[in-house]
Amino acid sequence: MVNISQLNANSLQLKPAQALAGLNLSVGQTLTITVKQLNGDQAQLLIGKQTLIAENKIPSLTTGQLQVQVKQTQPTVILTVPRPDGAQQQITQANLQQSVLQNAYKQFIGNQLPLNQALQNLASLPSLPQHIQTAISQLLEQLLKPTQTISDKDLKLQIMNSGLFLEGKLRNNVEKNALSKDSKAQILKLQQLALNELNKQPESSPLKQLTQLLTQALNKLTVQQLHLFENPLLLNMELPFAGQHQIENFRLAIYKKKVQERDSWEVILNLDINQQELMVKLTLDSTQENLNCYLWCETSELEKLIQSNLPLLQEQLQQLNLKLSPIQIVQVKPQQSTISTQIALIDVKV
Repeated sequence: MVNISQLNANSLQLKPAQALAGLNLSVGQTLTITVKQLNGDQAQLLIGKQTLIAENKIPSLTTGQLQVQVKQTQPTVILTVPRPDGAQQQITQANLQQSVLQNAYKQFIGNQLPLNQALQNLASLPSLPQHIQTAISQLLEQLLKPTQTISDKDLKLQIMNSGLFLEGKLRNNVEKNALSKDSKAQILKLQQLALNELNKQPESSPLKQLTQLLTQALNKLTVQQLHLFENPLLLNMELPFAGQHQIENFRLAIYKKKVQERDSWEVILNLDINQQELMVKLTLDSTQENLNCYLWCETSELEKLIQSNLPLLQEQLQQLNLKLSPIQIVQVKPQQSTISTQIALIDVKV
């Protein structure tokens, strides 16, 4: 614990003691902290994995999660609560609308199953007709082809064939060969085969399980497509890569900000690896070509895994021919810069 005295009104103040050294705080940075307890003018805070005591001069402070901004780092760390503005109110309204839509999806679309999980379950279904089993094997080979590393071209190909853009491809009359690699198109094809066979064997339990799995996977893809329609600036999907460590979920957002007539970019990437969250923030100064990479790991187990692969990541980023700063594993979740603007993904949609 760190005890501190309070000098600024409407703020929380922390001494920059050794316990704070690993947080890499900078002025203007936005953090999500947890207020665990309030006792008089003192507040017990959880910042990253550290529990700290701060003197509190925020009259309306309550326990729970709170977004704060770093106002000062020396000689003391001062955290303030940003005042809500029009943009923040729009975000709050958007979050409320999203919650309503999520409940509607659950009610009207039906049970959903992530594609990665559905594919794993497909591989364990017993006693299916040979032509159905062959089709499943081909689908698994296509979507779960093992790979040790993912290049930018591989990633783009996975996104384009994720199933999120199938209707766009059909609208644009893409070649039939292109559809043969689309996840949703292949799942629909397999579903039709299974339904035809189920009509012949209506009591077959394996066929019933197969059609249920495929329907749940298609429901999940449909929800993801609706998300993309509502917010074309945010990509939220699953990447069914096969390998030692499964990537269960993949969320990508790109931001742009202008400071003193200079453009800079931020990429925030969320991955669920072995059911543990990894958050990556990349910042690029397009003028000076400086690239920074920050990694946040949900668990110490995941952090050890990431640490062991840092040399490979460093090597891959250096191939971009940019001025790469040392990669940092941080203890507080990276946040979008307050003055940045979300932009559409480049050259992905069809």
